[in-house]
Amino acid sequence: MNFKHINKSTVFLQFFIFFALINLGDNCLSASNDTIPPRHKVTLREAHIGDLETDTKLLDSYLHLPENIREFYLAARTVFGDTPDADFTNIKIVEAARKNNVILMGGPMLGNLNENGVTIWLRLSVTDPLIIRVTKPDGGKEKPYVVNPGKPGVEKRIVVKGLAPDTEYKYAIYSKKYKIAEGGFKTTSTSDNKSIFKLA
Repeated sequence: MNFKHINKSTVFLQFFIFFALINLGDNCLSASNDTIPPRHKVTLREAHIGDLETDTKLLDSYLHLPENIREFYLAARTVFGDTPDADFTNIKIVEAARKNNVILMGGPMLGNLNENGVTIWLRLSVTDPLIIRVTKPDGGKEKPYVVNPGKPGVEKRIVVKGLAPDTEYKYAIYSKKYKIAEGGFKTTSTSDNKSIFKLA
């Protein structure tokens, strides 16, 4: 494949559809065997054209997205069309996200899992502070962590400490009291014990 001919707006659209479906998945699919028939059929050749009509059909292939997400998509698509080197920290894209109540965030990803904690990785395109709340699934004492992004696009690593070994935890990330991401993990056992640990 000749990557020089891949249209940047098409790559953006693929990312955006993934982003939108992740955000809407919990509301749209109630069971694992549910299927949604396509509303528009777009061939691979058509998808690489990269014009507004084709991209909008792709965007609406399976469901009609909420108006705020559509407005953000159209605004961001215009920026990428006018400024080929733009990314999601571009001031016009950040303004469009804020205007349409869309959170731009890379991650969260988990790493450095150990018996007493984990590291949560984020890359934010906005400067609004976030709160990460870590709890046991059955409740108990909550450990809140405040994240101040500072400059948009800068990677942040939040080190969560003081957790119990071989224990399941869940975490949720909030922006202005709205939950924007969540997940779970299980700390490793102490060095003298063997057990299964997991990230979810």
